[in-house]
Amino acid sequence: MQSNWPLLPSSRSVLERALTEELGNAASPAPLTNGYGDELDAFEEGFDKPGGTKDEHDDLLEESWGDEVGDGAAEWEMGEADEIEDVAFPSLTPEAGVSDAEYWIRNSPLAADHIAAGSFETAMQLLNRQVGAVNFTPLSPKFLQIYQISRTFLSANPGLPPLQLFVRRNHGLKSQSLPRLPWDYEKIKTVHMRDALKLVTANKLEDAIVALREILFTLLLSATTSQAEANEIAGTVDTIREYIVGLSVEIARRSQDVSTPEGIKRNLELAAYFTNFQLTPQHRGLALMQAMTQFNKYKNIATAGVFAQKYVALGIGKPDANERVCHQLKNANS
Repeated sequence: MQSNWPLLPSSRSVLERALTEELGNAASPAPLTNGYGDELDAFEEGFDKPGGTKDEHDDLLEESWGDEVGDGAAEWEMGEADEIEDVAFPSLTPEAGVSDAEYWIRNSPLAADHIAAGSFETAMQLLNRQVGAVNFTPLSPKFLQIYQISRTFLSANPGLPPLQLFVRRNHGLKSQSLPRLPWDYEKIKTVHMRDALKLVTANKLEDAIVALREILFTLLLSATTSQAEANEIAGTVDTIREYIVGLSVEIARRSQDVSTPEGIKRNLELAAYFTNFQLTPQHRGLALMQAMTQFNKYKNIATAGVFAQKYVALGIGKPDANERVCHQLKNANS
């Protein structure tokens, strides 16, 4: 593409030479350019002769053809240019369709689906009506997590914004789609709940409360696939509530000043309250043992025996624990 076209030399016939001499070109024969050298030279030289300029040729054409051709305005009844009315053509630009996020808001009454669609305001209204939530600051990280995981981005050409793609948790028609959420109940039940209850067993009550509240916030923004799973989640929420309140009572008991009679009285009251929460049998046994120990420590032997009887009725005690409980019962009976 950067080289010139080749020049192909060829001889001219007698007729070509006669035509060249008639046009006044007496120069020696020049090599042809792809076979059209003479014709191009003659065409270009015609404009260089006196009276042969391009403007003069245009005037000649105007004189020869102008009367017959004209401007055609009268025959076509077009009128003047300023008399032509503007014609409004319908717009052919396609309109944007309904996005998945809008369908998520229409299809679901769950706050989590509204959060995934980016409608935080309606999500907070739903939570307020459904569970009475008024403080959404602890839920802010959950809101952002749900929103981010429900969409992905595909890089486009350089200089163009990325394409936004919505991630669905169900398959089928777009109008029936629902967003994908970052967690499922099975993992919460088998992993997170187990780790939180291990903290209770290890006597790390503050850490256990933090872990249980995190699970509660997660369940609050979860979606179920069946009524049975919804009932199971409701039961888990009740269990978490019992643990959080019960552990808070035990933490308050440990902070009491037992150097005064009022402090001792409050300490024994909270120890007794802690035994009434619906905990797992293992943790309820720990609460009964704690209450029995506190009442025995402050010489309330009769009440300590009551807690000892409840502990034995659970049937979870180890041999050494049962031995201590039996000893407590003997003291209470004597």
